This record gives sequence, structure tokens and C-alpha cells, in this order.
Amino acid sequence: MRRGDFQLREEIADQVRALQDMKVMAQSYGYDISEPAKNAREAVQWLYSVQEELLRFAYKLTADKEEANDLLQETSLKALDNEDKYMPDTNFKGWMYTIMRNIFINNYRKIVRDQTFVDQMAMLITLLKISGKSMRRVTAARMRAYRL
Repeated sequence: MRRGDFQLREEIADQVRALQDMKVMAQSYGYDISEPAKNAREAVQWLYSVQEELLRFAYKLTADKEEANDLLQETSLKALDNEDKYMPDTNFKGWMYTIMRNIFINNYRKIVRDQTFVDQMAMLITLLKISGKSMRRVTAARMRAYRL
């Protein structure tokens, strides 16, 4: 086994332990997690069995180790929260990949939306500068527009 594989397996094991700890913590705070122990064990085993592949897929999507770990954790949590929606005779790995892909797309859209807002504000300021208005007027107009 290569050293990188060993480190990857250790990271996956840490992620699974963290997920199990979060579930215990949720129960201790009184959240209703009413599921038979057998199904919970099976869900965690299935989740553990695809963690390595999901981490690789997350890294392909994000190209950043920390973001890939965050995406994996978010995917695992969403899968555990929605395990009652999983159809038993369907492809579990495909279900997990779909969850991860959808989370990645939603995060990407949020980033683009946030950047678009900043770009629009920069464009407004540039247009106002070109038209000869002072920055004081720009700030006042912006404050009126946002009712600040």
C-alpha cells in the first residue's frame, strides 16, 4: 500500500468517526433519530464503503484538498439526514454521487451569484464615475437604494 493511500484511508476513517460523533451529539441534544440500529449500522457501513471514491470525486470537482474534505463531509451529513429517502433496491453509490454533485453545483451557483453582485456594484460605481458624479453622490444613492 502506498503512503498516500494510507493517509487517505486515515482521513476517511476520521471523517466517518466525526459523522458518528455528530449523530451521537444530535441524539444527546434531543433530536429525534428514530431508526432501528441495524439500519443505522448498514447506512454507516455503506457510507464508509464509498468514502474513498467520494473523496477522489470531490477532489476532482474542487481541485483543493480542504474543499474536497468539506464537500465529502457535507455530502455524508446530507446522506445520513436523508437516509429514509434512499430506496433500498437502488444504486447507493450513484445516490451518493448525485448528492455530492448537487451540493457542489449549489455551492458553485452561490459563489457565482455572490461574485455577480460584487461585479454589478463595481460596474455601477464605474458608470457613475464616467458620468461625472462624485463618490459622495454614489454613496448616497447606494444608501437610498438599499434603504440604509
